[in-house]
Amino acid sequence: MNQNLTNLVRLAHQSFYQQFGATPQNTFMAPSRVELLGNHTDHNGGVVLAAAVSLYTVAAASPRDDGRIVLTSGQLDRPVDIQVGDYSWDGGQFKAERLIKGLLQVLVEQGARVGGVSIAVESSIPIGSGLSSSASFELVLGMVWNYVWNDGRIPRDVLILAGHLAENRAWCKSSGLLDQSAIAVGGVSLLDFSNAGAPQITPSTAGPLGTEWSLLVLETQSSHDTADEVYSEIPVNMGRIAKELGGARLIDVAEVALVRAIPELRRVVGDRAILRALHFFAENGRVRGAFAALNHGDMSSFCSYV
Repeated sequence: MNQNLTNLVRLAHQSFYQQFGATPQNTFMAPSRVELLGNHTDHNGGVVLAAAVSLYTVAAASPRDDGRIVLTSGQLDRPVDIQVGDYSWDGGQFKAERLIKGLLQVLVEQGARVGGVSIAVESSIPIGSGLSSSASFELVLGMVWNYVWNDGRIPRDVLILAGHLAENRAWCKSSGLLDQSAIAVGGVSLLDFSNAGAPQITPSTAGPLGTEWSLLVLETQSSHDTADEVYSEIPVNMGRIAKELGGARLIDVAEVALVRAIPELRRVVGDRAILRALHFFAENGRVRGAFAALNHGDMSSFCSYV
């Protein structure tokens, strides 16, 4: 266990004891993630080259017998206190509470058992940094209910889906399955989203990037929260192009058909949507080339794709 994670576990245990006056029975962790290549392709059935990175969310947890879910965190202004069975997010609850209720609602729909639990969450992932702090939070909470109340029987795909749908429903965020999938799998993987409900995951055979290569995460002191409207517009544009060409998603249509239809599409949907659709096909090619280069240890070619 690296020192960052060791310190985070210690902090979560301290927070749990301060809030609940006892030592937690369970400890869970989930990493953050970056996309090495494959920007804005997952929601239209494309491929992504993603990597888990060593920034984490840690949850210290114990079951409760009073039917309450109480969660405390150093990143929240106040604890979340939810009654088991009350998963409606209407009424102005703050952002974390909405996400938790959205997650629990999906777990119940999928047949999981949801019982009371005390949780202390600590994270080293900067919020709004683009490293998927929310997906890491969702996956670590999914593990809490998976092992505290379901004996580890909830499939990984269900935990991925629960986090994804929680964001879609409770936050109205038009995201795909990329963030949750990359975090749930770990390592460096090729994620193929052509099957919308169950991404095909192929781990890299190369292992870690090696001692000569490092992935640097730079803190810019900025946030992507102000870009939500533009972010949500991208899958809409791509979906509109797909529909005009007779498909549900861009993966359902051929790139050559898009190119041939550009004169008519410019009149109907405009240039920006077309450029985003062209990006989808080009990016898929880059992802597959980079993944092959990485697996062959050809870092020069890999970097040229990036």
